[in-house]
Parts: sequence; C-alpha cells; structure tokens
Amino acid sequence: MDDDDEIRDLVCDILSKDGFAVISAGDVDGALAAFDRHAGPLALAIIDLTLRGRSGAHLAAELERRRPGLRTLIVSGELVDESPEGRPFLPKPFTPRALRSKVKELLGDVR
Repeated sequence: MDDDDEIRDLVCDILSKDGFAVISAGDVDGALAAFDRHAGPLALAIIDLTLRGRSGAHLAAELERRRPGLRTLIVSGELVDESPEGRPFLPKPFTPRALRSKVKELLGDVR
C-alpha cells in the first residue's frame, strides 16, 4: 500500500517478477477493501509510513488485527530512526535488491 503510483507500481512489478501474487492499493480504504475481499492467505503487507490522512502504522495494526500472523513491512522516505512499534522497516529510496532482501528476510522462500 503506497499512495505514490510510481513506487507502488515498481514494488508490484519487482515482486510479481519474483513469483509473488500481489494485491495493490493506492489508498487506505482501497487497501482495506482489497484485504477483506481476498479469501486466500496473505503473507506480507508492504505499507508506506505516511499515507494521505492516515498513518501506515495504524493501517498495519488494523491488518494484523484482522489477520493474525500477517507480517508487515513499513517503508518510508521520511527521516526516521526506526519503524513505528518495532515493525520491520525499509527506507526509501530502495533498490530492487534491497526490497528482495527484506522480503526474503521476512518470508524466507515463501511464494
């Protein structure tokens, strides 16, 4: 979930090419709706820290509440020392290699 179309498309492209099924959303309401519609398993939610009108950390907490065991990765271009609430964090801008490395760290070889 990223409200920046370019970043969202890049992340989706990288992960899709790596064999992941990707669900994408450009705003919080769209993310929650897509999340609720998807009946299958979800392994990871990648969420921008700063979203229009809402906090990515709050969205992460809500998704984790709805699906216990879901992993979340917070990304941000803002200057922060660490991710809110101790969640895994990847600073923007990031390279495809850095994204792949962080996803592998969180999921192992799950696809």
